Amino acid sequence: MLMEQLKRNRPVLWNRNFIQCCVSYFLMNLSFYMLLPTMPLYLTEGLGMSAAQAGLILSCYTVGG
Repeated sequence: MLMEQLKRNRPVLWNRNFIQCCVSYFLMNLSFYMLLPTMPLYLTEGLGMSAAQAGLILSCYTVGG
């Protein structure tokens, strides 16, 4: 009887807010990882940076992101 009361009063994890947070986190990371492969080309060819500078910028971008 006590277990049944505890099961009824437990909050539901998969509610609307939780699903929205999961979807937004997924989309944010998806955009980050879609941008990451194109960044070295843009930095080296578009902005004329060396490979070492591009690597330093991308490592800072990855650690900070």
